[in-house]
Amino acid sequence: AKGDGDYDRARKLFTMGLLSTIVLGIIQSIAFYFTQDAYFKFYTTTDTIAAFAREYYSVFVFVPTFMAMATFLDEVVSSDGDDMLSYAGYLTSFGINVGLSITLSKTLGMRGLALGTLVGYIGYILVVSIHFLKKSNTYKLKFYFSFKELFEFMKRSLKTNTTGLCTSFVSAAFTKAILLFWGNEYLIANTVLCAMLEIYEIVNGPSEAAEYLFATYSGEKNSEGIKTLFKEGISSSKDDSDQRCQSADD
Repeated sequence: AKGDGDYDRARKLFTMGLLSTIVLGIIQSIAFYFTQDAYFKFYTTTDTIAAFAREYYSVFVFVPTFMAMATFLDEVVSSDGDDMLSYAGYLTSFGINVGLSITLSKTLGMRGLALGTLVGYIGYILVVSIHFLKKSNTYKLKFYFSFKELFEFMKRSLKTNTTGLCTSFVSAAFTKAILLFWGNEYLIANTVLCAMLEIYEIVNGPSEAAEYLFATYSGEKNSEGIKTLFKEGISSSKDDSDQRCQSADD
């Protein structure tokens, strides 16, 4: 909508998206709370580890709402051209998470680790929200709701949601297999899977960046911009592939 110059509609969709994100985050937190017994029953482990996990989980159930808000606002701020503030929000969140997790874990144990994560996301939200106080901000609250637009949101987020669900299922199955066949002492192997997922996010970075430009060019009906973006994307992918092959040969 913004790329098409329809700022009124863009603000309506922004407001609806924000409210939908908050509602879905709260629903997810509630679901986490009421399914925790089934969750821990699925991961059969020692009583000691289960106690640590439940202690962490007791605070972590509040994280999804703030995580969802931080992700949504970060995407909005980036799409409005304030990438530096987005980076600042991420670094702030990282610093708070690491610093508080180390500090609070000494007194609050596993709850301290989860609290560090929670406060980190709150810090993320506060930093990126600075964008909405700037004159350059084009997104303002304008209350609006439409089931048609909500369905459009669902269609456009299907790819990301499917990827997230598949990743979660793979992680859950991998963790369960480790506990079932090898035991608790081999859970460290799960860090390999986490590292692989992080590497994927790094590699996926250029395509994520291209999405903003593609959406803007599409809204503007800028065919030349889309063609240029497509050519640059193919060229970048080819260069990246050549470098990987060269590294493998070395």
